[in-house]
Amino acid sequence: MKLLLVTSKEDTRAVVFKHFAKLGYDFISYNNPLKAMDNLSEISPDVVLFNAEDFPRHWKPFLQVMRQLSKRDKSVFVILKGDSFNNEEALKAGSLAVNGVISENFDSEEELIQLEHILSRYIVHNDLRGPRRFTRGMYDDVEFLFNHPVNLTMLTGTVSDLSFDGLKFKPDCPHLTSNIKEGTNIPACSIRFGDFVCSVGVRVVRNNKSISFRFSDFDEADRDCFIDYLDSLVYNYQPDTDSQNAV
Repeated sequence: MKLLLVTSKEDTRAVVFKHFAKLGYDFISYNNPLKAMDNLSEISPDVVLFNAEDFPRHWKPFLQVMRQLSKRDKSVFVILKGDSFNNEEALKAGSLAVNGVISENFDSEEELIQLEHILSRYIVHNDLRGPRRFTRGMYDDVEFLFNHPVNLTMLTGTVSDLSFDGLKFKPDCPHLTSNIKEGTNIPACSIRFGDFVCSVGVRVVRNNKSISFRFSDFDEADRDCFIDYLDSLVYNYQPDTDSQNAV
């Protein structure tokens, strides 16, 4: 995976490289947004982190060129914002299919983890740190139910990870799901996130104790609600610091 960082700040470059190299990214950096824009098609980045504080007049034309090359769910554009990024700019970012906005000041590990959560809605990371640790309680109000594709038994469990294109599910009774083959399509599953309930089709990507599903049939209006929910997780969730410190 390729991560393109556009910034003039060396300290930002160093922090982002150190953190995201552990997630398996190839790191490319430009301090000239026009040169980066000229090379977009050649670089074909999976992720762009653009410092709008450094280049406030360039992020919009840069994003327009990027979206001509790839859609919002295929390549991720995140704005690194500073004090000059006001509400008007935030509204423009929303209308121009920006994937996320986050502070340019990575002063703590929590800010980097927040950026990770934004990216994980669209990208499955190859985490070179070993098994990924997820914040406890983040998905407590998410429920997923489906019928076994062969015998139609109702299957329950807990959601341990959630992203833009799928989820990871830990079944209550693994012996009932062990024979579900990878690649199986399962229609009309039920997912609840927050107070919203809808139907979604999924495909089994991996089945090894926990099951990884990729969404295959998601009504557009329901998907929009789902994306809004993911945004609320990123921006509103307050981690239990006592629990984290105890780990």
